[in-house]
Amino acid sequence: MYPYISREDCYYTDTDSVVLGQPLPEEVISSSVLGKFKLEHRVKKGYFLAPKSYFFITMDGTEVIKYKGPGKSLVTPEWFESQYADPSRTERVPLEANFRIDWHTLNIFKKDTLVRLGIKLGTKRIPLYHRDV
Repeated sequence: MYPYISREDCYYTDTDSVVLGQPLPEEVISSSVLGKFKLEHRVKKGYFLAPKSYFFITMDGTEVIKYKGPGKSLVTPEWFESQYADPSRTERVPLEANFRIDWHTLNIFKKDTLVRLGIKLGTKRIPLYHRDV
């Protein structure tokens, strides 16, 4: 993976995936050969803010949103744009949890909570923001 994640046009990487600005050579892509990359999407526009926190639009117009955390049902493309403009921005929003368990009494109940929406910028990765790409 290092030859790909160290490229200048590497916008996002995870354990077994990479988002690049330029296409890979055909000889390293296959949907059936083990050890080769599978081309899952061609990205038109995207916001890759943090590990497991991204939004992109494919060339055919499909929107893909990934957000790790309890607020994943609350993030929108507009939220990603706002977060990109100010990565330190956080907001507390109400979330309805339909299935909670009190393990002491074994009761199942519904609970309304406030969750913090934002991105965690840790020390494992260095964020790089480029407004022209």
